[in-house]
Amino acid sequence: MTKTEILTLFVQVLVKAAADAGFAMRRIILIKYLYLLDVYIAQESGDKFSDFNWIFYKFGPFDNKANEFIDSLIEQKLILTEKYDSKYETDFTLIKPIENSPRTIDIWRALGNYKQSLSRIFKHDLLRFMDDTYSLLYYIYFETEPMKNVQMNQVLKFANLQKDLYGVRPYEEVGTISKTKINKIKEKLRKNRNQIVHKQIVFPKYDDSLLDEFDTEFFAGNEIEDFKCRADIK
Repeated sequence: MTKTEILTLFVQVLVKAAADAGFAMRRIILIKYLYLLDVYIAQESGDKFSDFNWIFYKFGPFDNKANEFIDSLIEQKLILTEKYDSKYETDFTLIKPIENSPRTIDIWRALGNYKQSLSRIFKHDLLRFMDDTYSLLYYIYFETEPMKNVQMNQVLKFANLQKDLYGVRPYEEVGTISKTKINKIKEKLRKNRNQIVHKQIVFPKYDDSLLDEFDTEFFAGNEIEDFKCRADIK
């Protein structure tokens, strides 16, 4: 399989896993998980998997090619979109799986050399963050090595990352998890999340259409100078 085919499979399986966990993906979350896949594989192998040229832009890692890649999957109907109403004027778009989405085991086979990376995403991060964009961005900003000590618009480096796959057990195939167990896990995650107090900076809980407005306010004046210096906070 080509890299594009494997990344397509990864996105399809990720979107389906999110739906099975009870929430729908959004574009900003998908882009960040493509970045996390590169981070974790770089920790395992010494370099990132994709050809995306990640830079520090807006809320952390971004690459226009990654954005266009998601557009291409939507155009090919390999993932589906659905707009929903909100309290804001702009419609927001959810990303949902197609009816015959690839199976989870397919991405494990395609990336068989990187089972620890997949375990961290599918068995840890996806269930920990779910649709909580706020916590996901905080984690990416402050706890992923390529984002440390970088300035706005700088290219992120993935070579020689520390092997920091903490808390991830070796991959093992498991049977289907019951909906009852999934619901119990989700409820426990919600309770734990409500007890977390973040330090140094607080992101608002926002939807995609609010990004530009928040960028203007947050990065106004010299505030970005203070923020970029805190990118190595644990």
